[in-house]
This record gives sequence, structure tokens and C-alpha cells, in this order.
Amino acid sequence: RAIESLIRPETRVIYLESPGSLTFEVQDVPAIAEVAHRRGIIVIADNTWGTPLYFKPFAHGVDVSVQAATKYIVGHSDA
Repeated sequence: RAIESLIRPETRVIYLESPGSLTFEVQDVPAIAEVAHRRGIIVIADNTWGTPLYFKPFAHGVDVSVQAATKYIVGHSDA
């Protein structure tokens, strides 16, 4: 219910980053995706820190995954 209370009627997209870049907090991505999809909301995940090696967003209900190639893929902001 905590997730549902954060969604407004006009919400169309949920954009999340897991783990978060400042706190490294890991969200409950499957729970967020389940609530979002029940309401017809698209879930987008920034998977830069998780990387495709360690976190597979599509396996957890995410619709779109994005990531910056400046961290693990080509080095730490030295591309």
C-alpha cells in the first residue's frame, strides 16, 4: 500500500534508479512494477549502477531500461 499511496491519478510513468546513485538504496522493483502495471503505468529503470551483469530489469517487470555507458561499461566517467 505504501507504493500505491505515492501514485497520483495523473501518473503515467514511474522512473526509478536501483540502486540509487546517492544512497545505493535498492527499491522493491517487482512490487513497484506490479502496482504500476495494474494502473497502466510504464516503468522505466536507470540501470547504470546495477549494470546488465548484476541486475536484469526486464526480469523484474520493468518496461524500459536505460543506462549510461560512462560507468562500468567504458570506465568511471573517463569515456
